[in-house]
Amino acid sequence: MLTVFSRAKPAFTASFESLRQNVNKVETAVRITHIPTNIVVGCQAQRSQSKNRELAMKMLRSRLYDLEIQKRQAHTDKLDESKLDISFGSQIRSYVMQPYRLIKDHRTKFEVGDVDRVMDGDLDPFIRSYLMAKKTKGRLDIQPDDDADAA
Repeated sequence: MLTVFSRAKPAFTASFESLRQNVNKVETAVRITHIPTNIVVGCQAQRSQSKNRELAMKMLRSRLYDLEIQKRQAHTDKLDESKLDISFGSQIRSYVMQPYRLIKDHRTKFEVGDVDRVMDGDLDPFIRSYLMAKKTKGRLDIQPDDDADAA
């Protein structure tokens, strides 16, 4: 957190109340500019410059936190846009038990005839085929390994 605030530039000015006549003009108002984001925070609520600086730093910390939350939310929204709707016909895998036994991954066109092994939790061939298809941008039809069928 110190590195974030080391890039903040404080400025001290006379508070609005001290601009009247017959009042000592003391620079108690604080304005802090965060240079990387150009966020400006000002505070003149207290009579003490140090208290105003503490309040301004809290306000700046809060605004930077809100900005980070907005960035993360935008990233999450971008990821959510790429998800497909959950509806009929959008499944990624079909499990056919009868009249023949076949499991087919619709994303990669990968097929396995050993249904029992997959139902017991052996999803590694499907994961590997998906990762390979993603790496090659879907241009590759992946066939099951001979040694995987023997196992």
